[in-house]
Amino acid sequence: MKNLFRLTCLACLLVSCISSLYPLTENAKDIVFKHELIGRWKDVNGSAVYVVDTFNSDGSKIYKVMVLDYGNDKQVKDTSNFLVMLVNIKGHYFFDCMPDTSLSSFSKMSDVIRQITIPCHYIIKVYSIDAGYIGLSAMDKDELALLLQNKKLSMKHEEITKDNILITEKPDILKQKLMDLENSSVYKKDSLVKVN
Repeated sequence: MKNLFRLTCLACLLVSCISSLYPLTENAKDIVFKHELIGRWKDVNGSAVYVVDTFNSDGSKIYKVMVLDYGNDKQVKDTSNFLVMLVNIKGHYFFDCMPDTSLSSFSKMSDVIRQITIPCHYIIKVYSIDAGYIGLSAMDKDELALLLQNKKLSMKHEEITKDNILITEKPDILKQKLMDLENSSVYKKDSLVKVN
C-alpha cells in the first residue's frame, strides 16, 4: 500500500521538490487578497514569467497564475497553470499553489490518469509584496531533508523519490511547522519584479 501511495503521489510533483498533500489552511479567514499581485511578473534569477489574474469575478480570493518558462531561444518551452491563495499565518504570508484542474487539458486526461493524479499543494513563503516587487522563498529540499534526518524537525512526510518530499501534515499542524522553520536555512530567497 505504501508503494502505491508513493506511485500515485509521484504524478503531482511537477513544480517543486517539496509539496504538501493538504492545503495550508481550511479557514477562509486566513486567506487574503492583495490587488497589487495582479499583473505580469518576471523571475529575477530565471527565465520564467508569471501572469497573475483573479480566478473569477465573484469576489473570490483565489489567483489564477500562468507560468511561462522560456528557453535559451526566447521561446516558451513550458506552460503551467495554478490556482494560488495568499495565506496569512500570524502576520506571515505564504502562497498555497495548486495545479489548475479546471482546465480542459485536465478533463481530457483518461479516467485512469485522473484517478491517480493528486493535485498537491506547493507552499512558498512570501516575505515582501509591493507594487513592483515580490520577495519569496521556496523550501530547499536538501535543507529540509537534513533537518528531518537529524531530527531537528518532526514532520509527517513521504520521500516520493530521492529528490521529492511530500509533506502529509494536516493544515493546522502544517501551519505550526512552517512557523517553526521561520528562522531556519530551509527558505531560499528569490524575487519577482513586475513587467509591463
